[in-house]
Amino acid sequence: MDFSSIVCLSKDMKIVMDFIPNHSSDEHDWFQRSLAREDPYTDYYVWQDPAGFEDDGTPIPPNNWVGEIIFAKKHVSFPLQSNFLQLSRFRFSAWEYREEREQFYLHKFIVEQPDLNYRNEEVRREMNDVLVFWLDKGVDGFRFDAVLHIFEDEEFRDEPRATDGVTDDPDDYYYLDHIYTYDLPETKEVALNEMYQTIKNYAADSGDGQDRYIGAFILAASSAAAAAAAAAAAAFVIST
Repeated sequence: MDFSSIVCLSKDMKIVMDFIPNHSSDEHDWFQRSLAREDPYTDYYVWQDPAGFEDDGTPIPPNNWVGEIIFAKKHVSFPLQSNFLQLSRFRFSAWEYREEREQFYLHKFIVEQPDLNYRNEEVRREMNDVLVFWLDKGVDGFRFDAVLHIFEDEEFRDEPRATDGVTDDPDDYYYLDHIYTYDLPETKEVALNEMYQTIKNYAADSGDGQDRYIGAFILAASSAAAAAAAAAAAAFVIST
C-alpha cells in the first residue's frame, strides 16, 4: 500500500509525519554529490579541514565535538529510565574523515547520518520544499525531531568542560557543555521560523479549512541538567 492510499483510508484520523531535518543518510544523493564537490551540493553538509596530522599521517578532527544520542539498546521501554541516556550515548568524535575530499564531515549522531549545513540558504529552501511535498501528499502536520541540533558554531570552537560534575570520563557525552552544537539562537530565529512560516502559509493558501499540526520532541540536551528539563514534548496547532 502506498502513502496516498493510506491518506485516503485515514478518513477522520490525522496523519502526522516524523520529520528529522538535522541530517540525511550518507547514501543520499545530496551527500554523494557533496562528497564529490559537485555544485550546488558542495556545501550542503558541514565539512572542515583537519586540525593537523599525527606523526603517522592520521588526520586530526577539527575540534573536540562528540556525537549525540543513539539507541544502542534493541529493546527500549518508555518512559525513558534515568540511566538510559547515559548508557546509549555515542562516545566518540562527531567528525568523520573522507579521503575523497580530504576533509571531515560533521555527524552529531551516527557516522551514517551526516549533518546538513543550515547556514546554506539553499539547504533551508530544499528542506522547506520537503515539508510542502508531504503537505501536498495529505499530511496534516509534523513531529520535528533533533531540531535543536541543526546549527553549530561558525568558528568551530572547542566546547568547554561541563561544570556540573556529572562525570569525569572525557568520553562521556556530558563531560562537555555543548554550547556550540546545541540550541543555538539561529535554530529558532532562522530555521524553525522559516519552517513555521512555510506550514502557516500552506495552511492559509490551501483554503481547505484544515488545521496543521507541529510538534517537537526533545530527547537530548546540552547538559545533564538541561536534559532533565527538556525531556518533554511540545506541540501547537496552526489554524486556518
